Amino acid sequence: MDLLRIGIVGAQFAAHLHLQNYKPLRGSKLEVAGIASRTKARAEELAGKYHISHVADDYRRLLERKDIDAVDLCVPTDLHHEFIIQAAQAGKHVICEKPLTGYFGKDRPEDLVGAAVDRGTMLREALVNCKAVAQAIKKSNVKFCYAENWVYAPPVAKLKNLIRVSQGTILDIRAEESHSGSHAAYSRRWKTSGGGALMRLGAHPVSAVLHLKHYEGML
Repeated sequence: MDLLRIGIVGAQFAAHLHLQNYKPLRGSKLEVAGIASRTKARAEELAGKYHISHVADDYRRLLERKDIDAVDLCVPTDLHHEFIIQAAQAGKHVICEKPLTGYFGKDRPEDLVGAAVDRGTMLREALVNCKAVAQAIKKSNVKFCYAENWVYAPPVAKLKNLIRVSQGTILDIRAEESHSGSHAAYSRRWKTSGGGALMRLGAHPVSAVLHLKHYEGML
């Protein structure tokens, strides 16, 4: 494979962020072969900014293309597990934004469904989605990549180096992420975000904690 050919699904903040980071790799490591968005005008605007020739208003058009190796899912959280499964079934490798899934309660009338549902139910439904994703990836023999950038932050990289050199053990980790809120409008609704602040903001420090302990265990 000379170039990894990627299709972007979604055309808002996350898609901008991913495309900005792909820029140094385009032409040597990868190429962005198309963008799909339910709002075609947004896809066309983004495609124009990043010089991408193909635009579609249905992500399935990207899955049908033989020249696309992987799809990068920059869509609301409630669409993640369904889109991952369909992409895997189409033989595409998958890159997915955080968080992987959640509890959406779309069968309930309340917008803030978490206030009316016990945590056990929420966990069970989220794990059902995770299991379905894992089975689809394994069955289709494609690679699944989870888009987590915090683990590459300089402080985390420095801490990993200290762990490696000292051969020490992490006994206490304290982490937080604090800012004024998500860029994404869907994050304000439980039925599309799948959870509250822990899902949206806590995903980064929790991922960093798991990454560091895993790294320690592999040494």
